Amino acid sequence: MKDRNLNLEILIITYLREYSFMEKNIKELFEKNISNIDSEKMLSLYYIYGIHEFSTNIIFNFEHSTITLDKMTFKKENVFKKFNLKKILDIIYNYNLINDFPKEMNTFQSRTKINLIDIFKKLTLLRNILAHETGYINLGTKQEIESFSKDNLKKYISDIVNESEVNKFDENQMLIASSICYVRKINNILNSLKSNE
Repeated sequence: MKDRNLNLEILIITYLREYSFMEKNIKELFEKNISNIDSEKMLSLYYIYGIHEFSTNIIFNFEHSTITLDKMTFKKENVFKKFNLKKILDIIYNYNLINDFPKEMNTFQSRTKINLIDIFKKLTLLRNILAHETGYINLGTKQEIESFSKDNLKKYISDIVNESEVNKFDENQMLIASSICYVRKINNILNSLKSNE
């Protein structure tokens, strides 16, 4: 039996948990602010919702070569809860839905600005890989936001693993750990936005 990599397991669980908090925070902010949209923009959102519902209720029956539309229901209080994080973020940005919702974020090491949508894409891609790939995990530059040095990384994840363990990290572990730093930074911003409402 292959030895378990405890550090990798800890990082994966921590990342998925932190990502889940981030997703919950964004959805809560979205739900609180959706009623602030003017009626004309709200109409276009209902149109987007209708298309979303229509496309998810199509049933393909390959045996009988038929396509049918499943029953669609409408409850005003649940209308936008079915949107995934990508759709919610698109609405937040396109409709300026949440005051002070950041569009950019400073990197940890070089302090250069990165588009937050690009960060969300990378974080979501990593989340999908870690949630669904139960065997061999092979990450690459598509998921990397910033390449941390091990010494710098130690400052941000000492509550997850001890510093001596960071020295043993491979590339996958470095990428996951650095992504945890970004999810936590985003969660701090989101918590601040929630407390200001």
